[in-house]
Amino acid sequence: SYPHCWRCDNPLIYKAVGAWFMAVEPIKEQMIKNNQQITWEPEYIKDNVMGKWLENARDWCISRNRYWGSVLPVWKCTGENCKHLEVFGSKKELEDKIGHEITDLHKHIVDNYTYDCSKCNNAKMQRIPEVLDCWFESGGMPYAQLHYPFENKEFFEKNFPADFVVEYIPQTRGWFYTLLVLSTALFDKPPFLNVIAHGTILAGDGRKMSKRLKNYTEPIDLINQYGSDAVRLSLMNSTFTKGQDILYKDSKVEEELKGTILALWNSYSFFVTYANIDNFQPKDCVTTFTNELDLWIHSKLQELISNTENALDNYQLQAACLQYAEFIKDLNNWYIRRSRRRFWKSENDSDKFEAMTTLYQVLVTLCKLMAPFIPFTAEKIFKNLSKSESLHLEDWPKPNPQMLNPELNQKTQLVQEIVSLGLAIRARHKIKVRQPLQQINLVINSKLNLDDSSLETIQQELNIKQINIKEDFSEFAVLRLELNNRKLGKLYPTQMKDLIKASKTGDYQVQDNSVQICGQTLTEDDYSFSYQGLQKDDVEANQNLVVQLDTSLNEQLIKEGYVRDTIRQIQDYRKIQDLVVDQRIKLQIHSPSADVTQAIQQDMQTIQQETLADSIEFVEALDGHIAEVGEYIITLNLL
Repeated sequence: SYPHCWRCDNPLIYKAVGAWFMAVEPIKEQMIKNNQQITWEPEYIKDNVMGKWLENARDWCISRNRYWGSVLPVWKCTGENCKHLEVFGSKKELEDKIGHEITDLHKHIVDNYTYDCSKCNNAKMQRIPEVLDCWFESGGMPYAQLHYPFENKEFFEKNFPADFVVEYIPQTRGWFYTLLVLSTALFDKPPFLNVIAHGTILAGDGRKMSKRLKNYTEPIDLINQYGSDAVRLSLMNSTFTKGQDILYKDSKVEEELKGTILALWNSYSFFVTYANIDNFQPKDCVTTFTNELDLWIHSKLQELISNTENALDNYQLQAACLQYAEFIKDLNNWYIRRSRRRFWKSENDSDKFEAMTTLYQVLVTLCKLMAPFIPFTAEKIFKNLSKSESLHLEDWPKPNPQMLNPELNQKTQLVQEIVSLGLAIRARHKIKVRQPLQQINLVINSKLNLDDSSLETIQQELNIKQINIKEDFSEFAVLRLELNNRKLGKLYPTQMKDLIKASKTGDYQVQDNSVQICGQTLTEDDYSFSYQGLQKDDVEANQNLVVQLDTSLNEQLIKEGYVRDTIRQIQDYRKIQDLVVDQRIKLQIHSPSADVTQAIQQDMQTIQQETLADSIEFVEALDGHIAEVGEYIITLNLL
């Protein structure tokens, strides 16, 4: 446990020596006040980590007994009885004193500069041997880099304090701290206005990254494999930017590449495919939109712009990244997927050009929003869509209030939740979405009304014939009382266990807009109600919804499922054959099942329209593409 030199392993000795200190305690209260003017992310750093450190600030030892370092500009008389000191404020002051130019300020040079003492006139003034603590140099960075106050005075005063700095949390005892000490002492100002104090990046095994242990992938290898944008995004979209330590794994980089960057690229690729077919140009953009899908994605885009700007204004990088990922998911999995047929139309009708315009405008704006996070990918897409010189020379997008429709956003979200719950029931029963089902029962605890368009969307997405909206949920779910534990815990700390127990057992009474429970009256801010689905295979529920799906199948539904399967298999075969999206085909089918054959024949027109087939011919034998339709195997051939 005894200390040893880390270089030579010799034991160290403790020795009290004279040192130079900066008087920090007299300005401690000013430092605490200036810290309050700084926006910290995460917020708790301000009063907790940094605040506690400032409360215990002590005078700062700024001298070091070393060879390398900036010299302390203090000269002391060498006379035995003279204690005269002189401190120099610039190189020029020292040059004037010694009478010649100085070209090197290193210790071994400056220590040779002496001059006569002005007090005793009997001895020389010699520089003291100490050098500055390197943290003093770090704290003086804002001034030193501009040679202030000798040069750039106007520029410095215009740009100080700095708008933003970033470093890891322990710099509250290092760089952040010394910056604040010097800026307070010199100007009584904070040195910066906004700061992100991030966590530490650990290796995937939970230990520090070590070249000796080789427990991490070299950054350049990650960049070569996944791209610099993916590496950048993997850090920004993590709790690392919120002051938490993270285990950095290659899989996180791959996840960002596939989940966000390639997803955006797929949206762009889809647009380019159909824009090239129709020779779409930005000048062809329409100015009005009537299709609800277009209105919705434009509204979501305005919401994204506002939310992103709010997140970035508050230096919450991960919050912005999560917004992007969610929007791209909506763009691909809802807007593009549900609009696909609109792009297929062979005639240049207005609806198709509304869709083309919408996707074009969304992609251009999305690139601008994501430019700080994926600069290379966003620039590539933007320059291919626009004739502008560079994305990074464009103005930041501003939301258009006229295109924001909160009610439409909420209604679409409700529809998406219903679809999600319905798909969960299908997955539990292993029933493919291509298999039509007869009906769905819905219980909705919402002020929103589902219009005909919303009901039609639910039918299409869940592939069902009929929707029943029920008032009585008792057959499918129970209503649970959800307490606002954080608020009630402060109001009734000794009763919380009883309140929670009563809420779970149903021992309460609902009266208008209040709840009577355990002798207390709860108002609307104290609680909420949510549905809990009964333990049935065909029921799913969340806070505002109960979904019950009829999973029984009859002969007609099964045949319709065969048709859907056939269309899907033909489309997959087209991709395998690398056909262009508008290329028409002639199709041969061999089916050993009379049921499958009959189903296809009964809905031949639909299959031809969906697959761009000019004709469909049934043959007795065929050497072609093997495809699965329901429980049967058919063979396909394209002519």
